[in-house]
Amino acid sequence: MEIKDMLAYLRVIHSLEDSTALQRILNVPNRRLGKDRIKLMLKEAENTGKSMWDVLSAVAKGTLNVGGVDVTVKRAASEVIEIVSSAREEVQANNLRKVSAVLDYVREHTMYDEYLFKKFGGDASDRVGNIVELSKLADELENVADENALPELGLVNTAEETNLAKFLGNVSLMTDTADNKTDVKHGVCPSKVAFLIIRLSSQLSMLLKVGMTFGLINIIGLEWPVVFIPGVYQGSIPHMRNENVDEERRLLYVAATRAQALLYLSQPESQTNKGKSRNCQI
Repeated sequence: MEIKDMLAYLRVIHSLEDSTALQRILNVPNRRLGKDRIKLMLKEAENTGKSMWDVLSAVAKGTLNVGGVDVTVKRAASEVIEIVSSAREEVQANNLRKVSAVLDYVREHTMYDEYLFKKFGGDASDRVGNIVELSKLADELENVADENALPELGLVNTAEETNLAKFLGNVSLMTDTADNKTDVKHGVCPSKVAFLIIRLSSQLSMLLKVGMTFGLINIIGLEWPVVFIPGVYQGSIPHMRNENVDEERRLLYVAATRAQALLYLSQPESQTNKGKSRNCQI
């Protein structure tokens, strides 16, 4: 639940047009905004062709009454508008560059941790821990992206893409991958290629231990009929900068066991580093 809530906040902060995510956060934490009132706002958006955000803004300003005049509803709408708008401004101003910082911002301004402890009591600690692990995963994704960044060729402008946009893009990719897994089970071969980075596996494993779900994403048991693992040679796998060879072997094992039928391992014949060429060894 808590991961879905946090991802919903991130999605709305990234795009005000994400009505599905907006519906989820309207009453999270509890703002005394009932389901019936939310349904009325959704119906208003559908009937007028407006976005859910525009309807919510009108309710907050008092220019639209949904189900009658209600101070509580207006206050709840204003609170959501304020939190999301201020977070968007901070992200756009590069004050919240890291996704983990955006998550911290949401938790602080919604008092989400307090909401969890009030709702779940002693079990809330584990739920807060899940959000902390999500933040760590977001940081890990950003670090990997920085280390493996491709040079700018001037063909596509990626400089303006925020870390938040990249993170949500990865989440969407995982969602598509999970959907494709269902297609494979039913004998449908999707015409897509999924790219995963095996060195994220340690973070993913941590999340899997607590059975966490990223929105609609269930990463448990992800497998594909054919798996390609390139760069399997000393210095890459295991990586030259990782002293824990056993951990590197475990990561390779996790990647290799994603294959249902065929597994391809490849390596270059040689590698050039600082002008010196050397043969690659498995």
